[in-house]
Amino acid sequence: MSDGKWFLPVFYLLAEAVYESPYYWMCEDNEYKSRALHNRGKVGEEIVCDLLRPVFGKKNVFPSVKIKKTKERTITDIDVLCIIGNKALCVQVKSKKMTLAARRGEVDALVRDFKGAFQNAYEQGLTCCNYLKSKECTFLDENGNKLTIPEYINDVYILCVTTENYPAIPYCSFVLLDKKDTNPNPLFLSVFDLELLAHYLKKPYEFMYYIKQRTILMDYFWADEEIVFLGYHLLHKLWRDPKYHRKSLDTDFGSAIDRNYYPYKLGLQDKLSVETDGIANSWHNIEFEQLCTELISKNIPGAIDIIFALLDLDGVSRDNLLKYIKQTKQKTQEDRGVHSFTMPADRQFGISFVSINTMSKDDLESQTSVYAHIRKYISKADSWLGLGSYPFSPNIVDCFYYDANPWEYNEEDEQACADFRSRHNTKIRSINRDKRIGRNDPCPCGSGLKYKKCCGK
Repeated sequence: MSDGKWFLPVFYLLAEAVYESPYYWMCEDNEYKSRALHNRGKVGEEIVCDLLRPVFGKKNVFPSVKIKKTKERTITDIDVLCIIGNKALCVQVKSKKMTLAARRGEVDALVRDFKGAFQNAYEQGLTCCNYLKSKECTFLDENGNKLTIPEYINDVYILCVTTENYPAIPYCSFVLLDKKDTNPNPLFLSVFDLELLAHYLKKPYEFMYYIKQRTILMDYFWADEEIVFLGYHLLHKLWRDPKYHRKSLDTDFGSAIDRNYYPYKLGLQDKLSVETDGIANSWHNIEFEQLCTELISKNIPGAIDIIFALLDLDGVSRDNLLKYIKQTKQKTQEDRGVHSFTMPADRQFGISFVSINTMSKDDLESQTSVYAHIRKYISKADSWLGLGSYPFSPNIVDCFYYDANPWEYNEEDEQACADFRSRHNTKIRSINRDKRIGRNDPCPCGSGLKYKKCCGK
């Protein structure tokens, strides 16, 4: 421009040039080139660690993990390993540059670049995944100390991260990935995608749940960029709708993040509100986070499976669950009786809650497990979550029962259910998990009063 200023209609191109140029400068020095490439790879791993540690906690993130079959022989290594409960995340980081030929659209070059950046990372991650599940090897941390891998790990997710800004990574992976149908799906991200995930999915169970949904629904959802998947997830969650064989996601879901994240990066987050940006607080619910924290603190192997089941609930169902837990505890405080409710099975999963006027841990756990077991059997559900609480406890819940065994007919259970019904001389009361209760509807607590005259006061 005439006054010596520059006008940049696409500012991103300048930022990309600043990010990319040092690589080419260093590679012009033939003596330093190999060292530069090595350091580039190590820096990529460090960046990934820095992004994942605030999510999983420093003690649960392990960089440069070596897998050994014998003392002398290293089979392979995991660039970054994250563990939360019975779930593990195997992260392989690559810094393979996209060649100019591939950027021009030359198919052969694109295939070669994809292999170097993603296919090789996936195959290495798959090997590591199998060894983590087999429990047959020794795992060493970056200092050579033996890592204790939990015996009860039942799921290992493969995450492949590139430090390069490859275009349309989800689409390329769908078209170019060479994978057996029986092998698990990986998730391919750029380091910039990973930064977005770590920003919005700040809890380890939220982050791992997203990875799980992305990988198991890889062939169901369709979008060109990861930001679109994330935007949709924050607004609606990545769930399969049985009405559709496949769902294509509009790029507008990515725009929702653009409107939120980049003002945050510029220090303008105070300009945002829930009204102007629907994703700002979409994943934040203090009571729900407290419930998940209480679950994790119990140190039970299936804690993350339970949280995943709770995360499958929609917003209304979650709100109903937390509301009726509080109301049921209040009733026990008032009359010192036993009160309970059940969210009936949906997608073959149900939840029951029991509040008992006792301070005996054994009594609470016993009644919670019995009630949950009976409700599961009556509902013919394949999995069930039982929650129990002392009436005056500051916790949301004090004990957990989880049964993920498929339903089967059992004569003893049939008799137990019949005995239970006869003792209570009534139907076991249930609440609608995904429907808001009207003020004139019967109160779900079973009092016989209208909701506005009872728990809805």
